[in-house]
Amino acid sequence: MPAARHELRLIARLLPARAPLGVTLAQLAFACLVIASPLHAATRTRHAAREVPTAAAASMVPAAPADTGQTYAAFLAEVAALAPDSMRVAPVASLQIERDAGVFVLEQGNIALCRPVAGRVRAAVFTGSGTFAYSPGNALERDGLLAFEGRVPLRRPFTSLVLLFSDSTLAELETLARFGRGETPAAARDAIREALLFVIPSELNDIPPWIAKPLLAPAGGGLFYAHLQTATGPLFFAIDPLAAESVKLLRRPDDDHFGMVVYHHHEVLSQERPRGDTLQAPHI
Repeated sequence: MPAARHELRLIARLLPARAPLGVTLAQLAFACLVIASPLHAATRTRHAAREVPTAAAASMVPAAPADTGQTYAAFLAEVAALAPDSMRVAPVASLQIERDAGVFVLEQGNIALCRPVAGRVRAAVFTGSGTFAYSPGNALERDGLLAFEGRVPLRRPFTSLVLLFSDSTLAELETLARFGRGETPAAARDAIREALLFVIPSELNDIPPWIAKPLLAPAGGGLFYAHLQTATGPLFFAIDPLAAESVKLLRRPDDDHFGMVVYHHHEVLSQERPRGDTLQAPHI
């Protein structure tokens, strides 16, 4: 029964609220194709197997912060229009950002904070040369990563990095870099445009709750989401405050299309509890 409710919710999100009958039927046909696709079935199975309920995840419906009076539709539009702020650009060299098992080194390039979302700076974009390293602490996750990558820790050079955050990232960046007026190259805007394809998938036209809800939290929701552009395609790293196994390494799945429909989804490569968390993961 929960699976059936999941399918109905997805169909409801794929259909417009008001549309002529012909358009609605076309949308319904598309929704049925998505539900029947092997990718959707595989994604549902993976998420069901990995999901660990937490108190923070009890309410998954994003709500706009009361102090701004902003609607969710306005928030979604602001994220969709995300852009670098030409008044807050900084050159960087050997700048390091560490989040649990993931370490980013911005070796040479420029970083720009993005224009505010819901009244707060929640994003930044880097273009240049950098290296990402990921070394899970869990032995099972290390074995899985070894099978995928052939080595542990994983190391990937990247040419662009887009960050979404509601943790301490903004304060850290303002301490580590000197921001001021500067150029925002086309590469930075292109990197944001590519990242948004995965943050707001076109087939749903919505932000996944695990990203949206922390971004809307008025006092900081603990989210850290990174989209890296590498020579082999996009790679993603996240600290998901709504999950018990909050440290995630993700990639774009190989089966990312069904017929002529192309999906922009995440596939979990590694997921574990944060370091210092001594709780035992439940047997599934």
